[in-house]
Amino acid sequence: MNRLRHLFLRSIQARLMTFIFVIIILPLSFLGFMMFRASSGIIEHSVTLNTSETMDQVLDNIEFHLSGMESVATDIIFNYTINSNLRKMSGRYDEEEIQAVNEIKALLTKQLSMQDGIESVFLIGDDYFLVSSSNTNRASPLDHVPSLMKKQAWYRATSEQGGKSYFTIVPG
Repeated sequence: MNRLRHLFLRSIQARLMTFIFVIIILPLSFLGFMMFRASSGIIEHSVTLNTSETMDQVLDNIEFHLSGMESVATDIIFNYTINSNLRKMSGRYDEEEIQAVNEIKALLTKQLSMQDGIESVFLIGDDYFLVSSSNTNRASPLDHVPSLMKKQAWYRATSEQGGKSYFTIVPG
């Protein structure tokens, strides 16, 4: 009898455990899994949306800086003083030419101070004379564009633009 009672109690206990598992644990596990999937989807959507907004902001900032650079380039291109001084360049390296170089460098420095992100500007005249804003603190005559520079891909790409703006990173 004791053994029968023990089996009966064990049987009720097993049934009760199975019932609890089926009625409580299984639905809670399913509900937890569904909530995990839903929250993962919401988080993924939120991250995607934030990344997209960040990329849009980065694109706007890049466009703003490029627009500023193009504005500086346009101001330099259409500056009467710079153009008239570039026309004076002939390779004589006389006082008038050195004065013209200094005026161009001063104007380039002024233009570059208005726009972040531009380290230097190179103006290359018709006779391949180079005026650079990068050494504005010394008054040196123009240098001829080195033949090595003419072979560089960035120089050829710039030359092929036909007067249109061209932005590039020149290796240092």
